[in-house]
Amino acid sequence: MEFDELWSVIKNELPCRIKLKKGLSVFAFNRSKFEGWLKVEVCDILFEYSKNLKVEEEFVDILFEDWFIELKTVNTSYRFDEVENKTKPVTKNIESIEKDIMKLNKKEGKKAVLFVVFPLDERKEWNSHISKIEEKCKILKEEPFEFFNSVKAKLYMGLVE
Repeated sequence: MEFDELWSVIKNELPCRIKLKKGLSVFAFNRSKFEGWLKVEVCDILFEYSKNLKVEEEFVDILFEDWFIELKTVNTSYRFDEVENKTKPVTKNIESIEKDIMKLNKKEGKKAVLFVVFPLDERKEWNSHISKIEEKCKILKEEPFEFFNSVKAKLYMGLVE
C-alpha cells in the first residue's frame, strides 16, 4: 500500500469513528488525550487490508505490512466555548511528534506519523506549529472533522522520508 492509499483509508474511516463515539466527546470537552483508543481503531481499520499488523514493536506504535506508523493525540489550549478552558502544552505536543519523526527516520521501510489535533479550527496560531511538522515530512495531509459534541478537530498524516 502506498501513502496516498493509506491516507485515503484512514481519512475515510477514522473521523467517522471518532464522531460516532460519544465517549470521545468527553475527552474532547476535557482536552484529554486518547492515544490508546486511537491505536486500537487504526489497527481495526488496517486489519481490513492486512492481517500483518503488530503494535508497539521496534519502539513504534503500529507496524502494518512494510509501514512504521507513529500515533499522537494533540490537545490544544485554544479557547472554544464548547470545551473547558485549560492550559495545554501545544509546543511540547509538537516536539513529541518531531521526536517520533526523528525515530522513524532511523527505520528502513515506509514511515508515517498520524495525529489528531483538538480543539482546532482555522487558527493562525496553529500555522507556526504545524509548519514545524510539515518541514520534516515529505507530504503532510489533513482532514477537518468534528467530535460528537461538535468540537472541531483535524486529522493529519505525514509521510516521513
